[in-house]
Formats: sequence, C-alpha cells, structure tokens
Amino acid sequence: MSHQAWRGFRSVLCPIDFSPPSRLALQYAEAIALRGRGTLTVIYANDPLLIAAAAAALHDRHIAKRSGKELQAFINTTLTPAVRTRLRVTSRVAVGRPTEEI
Repeated sequence: MSHQAWRGFRSVLCPIDFSPPSRLALQYAEAIALRGRGTLTVIYANDPLLIAAAAAALHDRHIAKRSGKELQAFINTTLTPAVRTRLRVTSRVAVGRPTEEI
C-alpha cells in the first residue's frame, strides 16, 4: 500500500463581514489555498433585514449593489498582490440569511 503526501485543499471558502478578524481570516485562507494550489472563494452575505434597515435609515436604495465593489476592494487590500497572480480568487455577494448562504 503506497501513501501519497496530502497536497492540501483544492478549494477554500472564506466568508467575510469586513471586520478586522475577517481580514485576518482571509489572509489565512490565502495561505491555505496557496499551499494546496487551490482556488479561493470569498463570500459576503447581505442579510435582507439589515439591508432594508440601512437603506431606510440612509435613504439609499443602492446599498446592496455596492457590496460587490466593497468586497473586491476588501480582497484587493487584504491579499498579497504578487500572490493574486498565482491564485485563482473568486468573490460572491449573496442576499439572504448568512448561515444559509454560506
């Protein structure tokens, strides 16, 4: 029986909430995905109740649409620029209960 060395994860999912701890989690996810030469998917889930409350309070109906741009900016400022060329990173913004969307 031959044993092959484990090569790491082929895909890593990292949910974020734009907090400092989620920035750190994304950095760890980057390292794990690189080690396994896998893909990294970053997801942010917009809770519909929070979107509605924020939109009403700020009189802004486009608050949910900006999440995609904010997510990409968060990724760009968190991940190592040189690494982004070696790692396939995708992002997704979902609307729904975060526990279900993730």
